[in-house]
Amino acid sequence: MYDDAKAQAFFVWHELLMNPKDRMSAQEQYDELIRLADNFREKEIIDLEERKTLIAVATLVYTRAVEGAGSSNRWQRKARVGSAD
Repeated sequence: MYDDAKAQAFFVWHELLMNPKDRMSAQEQYDELIRLADNFREKEIIDLEERKTLIAVATLVYTRAVEGAGSSNRWQRKARVGSAD
């Protein structure tokens, strides 16, 4: 059953996913998304499959953020090395 509590929970979770709080690191955002998913499950707002889906999405976004930051730094180093040649 899709009720107001579930709709509100998904809205709050999605808002944090798309618009992390100011100065929130990727790790802090990930931790908060997992905490919310666990909290929603404990309160029986979402079922186990929905919790797994939220965690999978949070993990994917976190992985992309971390990999993106790492590859960005690699590109910047390559650009500095390349420009010195």
